Amino acid sequence: MANLINSAEVRETWAPIIESATGINEAEKLAWMSEYCHNHKLYEDAHTMALGDAGNIFGMGNVSLPNMAVAGSTGSGDKAPTLLPLAMQVAAQTIGLDLVPVVPMAGPMGLLSYLDFVYEGGRIGDDQTVNPTYIKSNTAKATVESNGDVYVGKSRLDGFSIIKLDANADTAPLTGVYGDAELVKGLEDHIKGFAAASEAGDPFSRGAGEQTPDKIMGLSLFSKSVAAQTFQVAAAVTREQVQDLKQFGVDAVAQV
Repeated sequence: MANLINSAEVRETWAPIIESATGINEAEKLAWMSEYCHNHKLYEDAHTMALGDAGNIFGMGNVSLPNMAVAGSTGSGDKAPTLLPLAMQVAAQTIGLDLVPVVPMAGPMGLLSYLDFVYEGGRIGDDQTVNPTYIKSNTAKATVESNGDVYVGKSRLDGFSIIKLDANADTAPLTGVYGDAELVKGLEDHIKGFAAASEAGDPFSRGAGEQTPDKIMGLSLFSKSVAAQTFQVAAAVTREQVQDLKQFGVDAVAQV
C-alpha cells in the first residue's frame, strides 16, 4: 500500500499521542514508532472497512479474535490486550480478596473476634411494647408454632428456622426447647418485619410511625476459633514458556 503522507505529517500526528501515552520523547524512537502507528492504521482501515454495493460503510463488524487453527484468519482488528486472558484470571482471584477481609494467621490455629448487630432489643416480659427477640434454631416450623412463638422463615446461610419469641414469655428460651438456639445476626439474615408494620415488611404510615416505639438492635461481640487447612497442588512450566513470556514482561516462575 502506498504511503501518501510524508514523514513530517506522520510524526506531527502520532508523536504527541505516543509521548502522552508512554512518556517517550527520544526523537529517533518517536520517528519509527510514529511510522509504525501510521502504517498499522492504514492496514486496519484497509482490512476492516470497505464500501458496500450501495455505497454504505460496513464498519468493523463484530469483535472476533484470530483463529490460529485456520490459515489466513486475521480477526477483527480490534486492539485487544495480548494478556487479557491472564488478566481476567488474576482479576477473578483478587476481587474475592478485595471483598472478603483476609486475616493472616501466625500459626495453625487462631481466634477471630468480630462485632455484629443482633435482633434483640430488650427483655421478654408481659409488656407488649418491648422489642421482640429473634433467635435461630434447627427446629421444625410446627414445633415453633406449637410453643406459641412465630415462625419467620429460614436463614439464608444454613437453612435454620428464624423464630420470633412470644412476647408474653417470662424468659427468652435460649436453652431448653431451643437448646441449639442463637441470636439472629443482622449482617447474615434480614428480617423484613422487624422494623415494619407487619411481618410481611409493610411500612408504617407517618401517623402510625410517630406513635410506634422504635425497634432496637443490640451490638454483640462474637469469637470464633479457626484451624488452618490446606489445599495441595503442583504446577510446572517449560523452559520455552519461561523464555516466551519474558517478551510480555511476565515472570512465568513467579506466576506459578
